[in-house]
Amino acid sequence: KLPRALNFLEGSILFEQGMRREHSDLKFAFLLSSGECYLVDNGVNDLAAMALFELAKHLDSALYYRKAMKDAKANLSFLASFDRLSLADEDTKRTLENILEVAGSKIRLGVSDEVSEPKVREAESVRNKIR
Repeated sequence: KLPRALNFLEGSILFEQGMRREHSDLKFAFLLSSGECYLVDNGVNDLAAMALFELAKHLDSALYYRKAMKDAKANLSFLASFDRLSLADEDTKRTLENILEVAGSKIRLGVSDEVSEPKVREAESVRNKIR
């Protein structure tokens, strides 16, 4: 249980730091690191999908929108296997469904309304590191 708790705590701290940063490179680093922490934790939650979704918004990146959708779909599939869900799981389900809807529409619409270069160019090795 301790490693999962540490992953959650580390991911939470990094996510909060990423959301507070104005500097593009720092925001990218914190959000990417947060997503990695949450992906290590195999529990069902919306945290990894949220971190990847925020990273996608920051980068205006279809790649990370797809990664957020992939994580959201996997967790929704697991939640669908239960007859009844707790209130917390219902909230998680709604969040995951919202991520799927918004990320899907961003991809269908060409990610953004305007054509622009990404704010940060991630290295190929970093891009492939997140599942």
